[in-house]
Amino acid sequence: DLAQARQLGGRTQVAVQAAALETYARAARGEPQTAVVPLLRAAEQVQAQLPASAGWPVWTPAHLHAFGGIAAVLCGARALASEWLQLAADEAAGMPSLGVAVDSYRAQGCASAGDWDAARSYALDAVGVACARGAPPAWLKGRVASLARSARGRGGDWSGLRAVAA
Repeated sequence: DLAQARQLGGRTQVAVQAAALETYARAARGEPQTAVVPLLRAAEQVQAQLPASAGWPVWTPAHLHAFGGIAAVLCGARALASEWLQLAADEAAGMPSLGVAVDSYRAQGCASAGDWDAARSYALDAVGVACARGAPPAWLKGRVASLARSARGRGGDWSGLRAVAA
């Protein structure tokens, strides 16, 4: 279980990864901010003490901020989500795949706040980068399709995004 992995991981990268996964799982099943945010903050404290790493396949602060950011979106911690996803975007420079994920998470965050124009803009950015690198991955198509369905009649023309997601 992720809580056990987090505890056994101590003050290591494994603990931070387990915490990020645990917070996402908790948020996705509808647990409140009070159950999610303290775990994110604790993971951030551990991450700050880890040595810097560069390049994949390593875990970086950008990964924590991206995956923690979407967990914050899902549990309704909008201010934290915005802060962490901005950090992730800045930190993910040079990691285009993670940047695509961050833009898609930002799109979802904007949509959850009712800012459909911004959601569409971030979704377009994510799809544009993904398409420039080849076909968009299935997870991105699914996220964009979901956003486009929810956006019907809001936030500009989503028809191009619907076509890419089909």
